[in-house]
Amino acid sequence: MIILGLNTATNISQIALVENGEILAENSWKSEQNEAETLLPNIKKLLETAKIDWSKVGKIAVIKGPGPFTALRVSIAVANSLAYGLNLPIWGIPVQDYWKYRRNGGFVLQAGLNRVFYNDKLVDFDDLNVEGEITGHLKPIQVEKLVEKGVKFINEEDLPTLGEFLVQADYKDEKLVKPEYFAPPNITKSHKKYKQ
Repeated sequence: MIILGLNTATNISQIALVENGEILAENSWKSEQNEAETLLPNIKKLLETAKIDWSKVGKIAVIKGPGPFTALRVSIAVANSLAYGLNLPIWGIPVQDYWKYRRNGGFVLQAGLNRVFYNDKLVDFDDLNVEGEITGHLKPIQVEKLVEKGVKFINEEDLPTLGEFLVQADYKDEKLVKPEYFAPPNITKSHKKYKQ
């Protein structure tokens, strides 16, 4: 069965096609907060490159976060729409599982303001206590501060890819994936009264 995997929960957006333990095709690009414009065209191009028709895809997999609101919203909306429209099962994969596979050790993700998501916890960057090696996504100034403290920061390009992760992944099939954010989105609720 061919699995189409999507990840926009990291600074590098990734898509992959895998089947029976083999990577058929994959692509990645630096996220520039334009996933709404780039994700679907890149999926289409990946399928064309691999000479795979939509009818051959048997499952959708998506990294569900926690992650940034807009980026996750796009990939999860696309994944859920594809799964629903093609009547396919879908996997919602926690970002922690993906990073722990990629790097057996610490990871840290920028979580807005001065907060970071460090090994499953949301903490203030100034309170981050790291030794040895770490990987993840931070602002360049934050990476510099860690390096000044003697921490070795491993670049994402040197880690296993989404395709490599999906080859070994096994999750429970779902009908719908709900995103997980670093913090609840600050969305204003309507005060209108609607008839039920």
